[in-house]
Amino acid sequence: MQNNIRERLEKAREQIKTWGSERLEEIQSAQSQLLERKDSLLEKGSDALDVSRGAIRGAEATVLEATRDLLARAGGTLGERAPFIKRGEDALTEALVALRAGHRATLPIDGYDDLSIKKILPLLDGLGEMDLRTLMAYEEAHKNRKTLKRELDRRLEELAPAEEPEQDEPEVAEA
Repeated sequence: MQNNIRERLEKAREQIKTWGSERLEEIQSAQSQLLERKDSLLEKGSDALDVSRGAIRGAEATVLEATRDLLARAGGTLGERAPFIKRGEDALTEALVALRAGHRATLPIDGYDDLSIKKILPLLDGLGEMDLRTLMAYEEAHKNRKTLKRELDRRLEELAPAEEPEQDEPEVAEA
């Protein structure tokens, strides 16, 4: 009878071990699946955050561009106050360049981060001063490629208007 009890106890121990091992495997499998889901959700969340940051920067850029354009149109009708408007327009342009250079989604070249210098150079053709300045600011803050920065500088110099010598206003003789 003692042998019978020992056999039953041993059999019960084996069943408990088997059951425990199976449950442990199930728990480990579930844990692994949860970790994969967590990583996937974190990646999706990070991507969504990046896209929304780009969208916000794009909206901010649109507002700054519209304001700058409005100031440019208003400058022609303000007479002696036009230099003040020009300074405001220049400040908005600087803010716009900094804003657009702050996120890859607002760069004038799609996929800029993934492109080599060789692929970027032909895409620079036709870009305006603000786009080139935006790329320069972004390049300086990120990859800082000297060859590309030299090319951007060269193109910016080509676009810069030749400085006109300042003309003194003729003095009016008082009578």
